[in-house]
Amino acid sequence: MIRSALSACCAAAVLVAVPPVATAASCTGRLTRADVIACAIANSPDVKLAATELRALAGRRRTAGILLPANPVVGVQAGWRRSRRVEIDGTFPTAANWYVTLQQELEVAGQRGTRLAVVDAEIAAEERRADAVKQTVAAVALRAWYELLGAEAAVALTAELAALGELLERAADARAKEGLVSALDADLARAEAVRVRALRIEAERRREEARATVALVVAGDATTVIEVASRLDGELPPLEATAVSLADRLAHAAEARADLAALALERRVAEREVARLSRARAPNPTLSIGVQNDGFDEFVILGGLSLPIPLPAPVGHTYAGELATARAGVERATLTREAAAREVRLEVINAYAQAQARAARLRLNTPELLGRARAHLAALAEAIAARSLSLREAVIAQRSLVELLLGAVEAQREWALAWVELERASGGFR
Repeated sequence: MIRSALSACCAAAVLVAVPPVATAASCTGRLTRADVIACAIANSPDVKLAATELRALAGRRRTAGILLPANPVVGVQAGWRRSRRVEIDGTFPTAANWYVTLQQELEVAGQRGTRLAVVDAEIAAEERRADAVKQTVAAVALRAWYELLGAEAAVALTAELAALGELLERAADARAKEGLVSALDADLARAEAVRVRALRIEAERRREEARATVALVVAGDATTVIEVASRLDGELPPLEATAVSLADRLAHAAEARADLAALALERRVAEREVARLSRARAPNPTLSIGVQNDGFDEFVILGGLSLPIPLPAPVGHTYAGELATARAGVERATLTREAAAREVRLEVINAYAQAQARAARLRLNTPELLGRARAHLAALAEAIAARSLSLREAVIAQRSLVELLLGAVEAQREWALAWVELERASGGFR
């Protein structure tokens, strides 16, 4: 029910599905949001490390599933026998003796099953840890992607504004030469032009940093050529994502966060380790069979059963210390999971508050308001060229309109980043 509500209200939620064909060659050039996520996961060292851990656990499971606790032991002995009694002819009877035995230790208390149960629980926990790594990598990739889109939007806007700043600067120089404006007003116009140029330089710097970050995340090399295949305003998550209540977000996080699931499975691992050690205390019998040529040509067939004698600690090995450690591990896993659940709830609450605030700020910049601001800038350029507006008034008007438009781009970027964090904290990107 919670998942269906989230799916209906958060149409922009991303479910990570890694295409098997994602390669380094396909992770260059113009990339979409889906490409960024898939390539980031396919090329992430952390994801590859998690896969390596799973392969290692698969090897451990093969070892745990061995039927016999030890290989059979074959013993061969030979001897020479000489009697002390003298035969009629005055000789002592002699004979060559040989002995062959086969011994096999057996597990009769279900130790193999408990070993497999421990490894299976470890595999399940590692799979959830791998999912958590993918969730984190996807969120990191999306944050970098939105940073790049925001930087691209800022560069495009400041490039437009720089033309107006240059127009204002030229008007200031011309009027100053004609003595139509004071030196102060002329310098104010020049300072505004310099400010707009500085904004463009800063936007270009942020774009290069963001592009290098995206290249590093998706291709593993910060020098890889990466281009955006869309605009920031076309990739914005819908504001309806904030309609999901905080209670539903918290419930979904408790269910969908892979790191919490992994910690819950760690407790299962510890519990099964306790069961394994409890079964390991049972003594393993050893069966033996043998044949021998004994005495003076006497053929003997033997069979036997031996059991180790459990001695109390500290004389013998009773697994008491290992069991105490394993039981403490169960408690430790429980407390670790509880602490992590508290941290997750705090993350969701903070991310929810941030997303609500960013969405509210974004709603302030209506399309009508931004459209009028651009129209005013165009009219302002015409008024400057026609000298129907004083330089001081032009500077004041331009600064206000520039701050509004740049603030709108920043609001879009911040909303996108806040949505990414909210989805990550809530257990999205699966």
